[in-house]
Amino acid sequence: MKLRTQIIGTGLIGTSIALNLAEKGWPLELLDISDRKRKLANDLVPGAKKLDQVELVIIATPPGASLQAILEANQINPQALVIDVGSVKSKLQDEVEDFPELSKRFIGTHPIAARIVT
Repeated sequence: MKLRTQIIGTGLIGTSIALNLAEKGWPLELLDISDRKRKLANDLVPGAKKLDQVELVIIATPPGASLQAILEANQINPQALVIDVGSVKSKLQDEVEDFPELSKRFIGTHPIAARIVT
């Protein structure tokens, strides 16, 4: 199953995930507050484009920006599964739990992974 996926944060981790998913044919949208990083990632990732609705949101921002990105993604795509790939989790997990409906669809992960297998 290939989910319509939005990746927020197009640094090394977010773009690496995007490249892997694009290789497997997943529909992708890439977002970043830095226009330069977003444009570079969109140039590198084949087929990335604006999506009207997504089923999966991957948060690949610096830890200090994660909660805001998660809350904004939840507001725009309230049914989407949300995955954070930042390295620091305990404070973020506590903050997300203040939003019970969101916390049911939130998965905190760690960025050190070999590859995404689909």
